[in-house]
Amino acid sequence: MKVLVLGASGRLGRHIVGGLLGRGHSVLAFIHSNNVLASHSQLEVFRGDVQDGVGVGAAIQGVDGVVSALSSAAAPPKRVTSNAMRHVIPAMTASGVRRIVSVTGSAACRDNERRSPHPFLHARREQLMRVIPELVIDGEEHMRALEDSELDWTVIRAPLMQGEFNGNYTLSLDPPPVHTISSYAAVAAAMIDQLASDEWFAAAPFVR
Repeated sequence: MKVLVLGASGRLGRHIVGGLLGRGHSVLAFIHSNNVLASHSQLEVFRGDVQDGVGVGAAIQGVDGVVSALSSAAAPPKRVTSNAMRHVIPAMTASGVRRIVSVTGSAACRDNERRSPHPFLHARREQLMRVIPELVIDGEEHMRALEDSELDWTVIRAPLMQGEFNGNYTLSLDPPPVHTISSYAAVAAAMIDQLASDEWFAAAPFVR
């Protein structure tokens, strides 16, 4: 496959790029800041801004799938992911690209979960809404945009990521305990695995 990776220069994005290349895929790395990726014969770098619909549309031309490692955590504007989806979704639809795997935090709640959220999800959301509400809302809005699309989407909800632990993981609709920690390698592996799988189509499993 030829895969467009959004947020390719971030910590998670770098693991995704490396994992895709290691499995023999071609990667188009969408980068807004400095390129920190090592050169590779199957790696192409696309410099752009996910807030620019023209640039996003150009990058999506000719790819087989999209993996989004975008996050608002370190960005001044706190709507990076949801704003990006306003360009990504129509560009994918127009180009006939259907598969997208995205990521958000484990505090993000789907609309159908709000009535009776799992205790772990409720606790994590309440915790983060007190300190970084914009980040939670951004993740939820981007999930809602994908739910409303006709794409084959999966959103991986990830807990706090730290370190370079191994890539072992499990996916479940049951949220992890509030203080669960995962690794960038594990979340990247989960996202890459889902690219060629229909197990979690139109779903937002939690990774741990």
